[in-house]
Amino acid sequence: MSDWINIAQLIAPKHLSGGLVAHSAAGLFFLWPAGLKLALVPPVLDTPRSVTVVSATEEHPGELLVHFKEVPDYETANRLAGCHCLARRDDPTIAQILQKQTLTDADPTALFDGSQMAKSLLGYSVRTVEGKLIGVVSEVSITEFQTTLTVTEPSDTEHLVPLVEEFVVALDPQRKNLTMSLPDGLLDL
Repeated sequence: MSDWINIAQLIAPKHLSGGLVAHSAAGLFFLWPAGLKLALVPPVLDTPRSVTVVSATEEHPGELLVHFKEVPDYETANRLAGCHCLARRDDPTIAQILQKQTLTDADPTALFDGSQMAKSLLGYSVRTVEGKLIGVVSEVSITEFQTTLTVTEPSDTEHLVPLVEEFVVALDPQRKNLTMSLPDGLLDL
């Protein structure tokens, strides 16, 4: 698992003072505290690669107006539009947010919307509808197209399993169990 988490994308500049509109990553909306340090990717010539939050206010649901110490004007903000904001997972603010966002208090459909909520499945046992253990979720890969679980058998054989609503039969956060109905042959690939 990466040491960094994508928390938002900078969409457009706003105000001559260098403010930017940021859309939060799915499932990770929260007000950014002053002093939060972020990395910006991809890097853009003649702009900062890391920034420090000065202020953040909610503009609309899932959208923030942010000001960074290192972005003094509209021109710099305009060049950063399109960049993603990455925060360190071990940052105390981020760790606290991620800890609060667990499956026990979330809408289970958040697993399928490309949000970071699927990362909560790490360590879950994956079973067939008959109760047979397939393995344990050892990695979760989230892309804009699909979320994929790496399920590791006790024999260390790994299977890539798409996390789609049609395959999930039951989810038990207390027992850390995920019951799936997988198409014939999927585990043979």
